[in-house]
Amino acid sequence: MEEATSKVHVRLAVEDGWPPVAFEELEAKPLGDHRYQLLSPPAFAEQLAIGDVVSVEHSESPEPEQVWVDSVIESSGHSTVRVVFIQAAGQEAESGLRRDLEGLGAQVHDTGFQGLIAVDIPGEVDYRAVRELLGEGESRELWDFDEGAISHLHDYES
Repeated sequence: MEEATSKVHVRLAVEDGWPPVAFEELEAKPLGDHRYQLLSPPAFAEQLAIGDVVSVEHSESPEPEQVWVDSVIESSGHSTVRVVFIQAAGQEAESGLRRDLEGLGAQVHDTGFQGLIAVDIPGEVDYRAVRELLGEGESRELWDFDEGAISHLHDYES
């Protein structure tokens, strides 16, 4: 029997039209007592990663009731990085990066926005290798990347 999942919502601070949405939905597992564990990485929200346990607040408006992330109460040790591909780089750059990231132990998630992926980096993955790979492609103008949440397990000296 498959475990029940829910959607939790995260409010976003939109500045100069970015991000292109005011909130995003993340897959989460209800834990009870207004707590959920995140099952998907955010495309835009900061300081959230897969496995994090968050506290939530409920809102009846708009209908139906929605669940909003209030704060992280337990960090999972995962990190979240977002990658925006430069259109001129072509599909080869995206396919190659997906393959290389997965080879390092990261998990690539589609965001629903063309040219934007969210990358989940479990705690045991060598983040220096991931960051080196991302930095190399960025310097070659294949993509830009953003570190949305870096776990204490992935702290590094740049």
